[in-house]
Amino acid sequence: TMGLMDNGQQGIFNKTIYDKSNVKIAVEYLDNAIISDPDRMDVYLGKCSALLNVYNYNDVAETLKKIISRSKINSNKWLWSNNQTLQSRGMKSDDIIINAINDYLSKMYTYFDESKNSIKQIIETGIESFPKNIIVLNNAARFYDLSGNKQKSIELLLLAYKLDQNDYIILAIIANFYESNK
Repeated sequence: TMGLMDNGQQGIFNKTIYDKSNVKIAVEYLDNAIISDPDRMDVYLGKCSALLNVYNYNDVAETLKKIISRSKINSNKWLWSNNQTLQSRGMKSDDIIINAINDYLSKMYTYFDESKNSIKQIIETGIESFPKNIIVLNNAARFYDLSGNKQKSIELLLLAYKLDQNDYIILAIIANFYESNK
């Protein structure tokens, strides 16, 4: 689609319209599945995707926080489709959680003004749970930069750099930060 986006800017964008009442029904089914089998990570992530499709950022944040909370309860022993363990599928729980957070945040940043509070909740939970993860630190730095807290942003980027001085993405972001904040 080309035209006026939801955030008021002109552009080319993928626009699929979802009937919110149908998404509500789907989320209710997903909630029942979570109650029935609270260790199925794929169901939580499906719920996040459905909520994101209707721009329900608060519930996306709450669901991601529930994943992290549940990880502590189930000792990161998650299941996937057909109740297979993540390990049997060659998947690592923390990697899936961090990549999901990264993916959902990248979509939410498109509508930063509308999703700012939800992003902040996700960032705070992510930092608390994964304080030495470069992807989480990078997302937190982006949030603080967009929020106008340049000092906090660069502190997080430098911490990420300290953790892995060979991460060329962090190096490029730090260079861009300094260049754009001259």
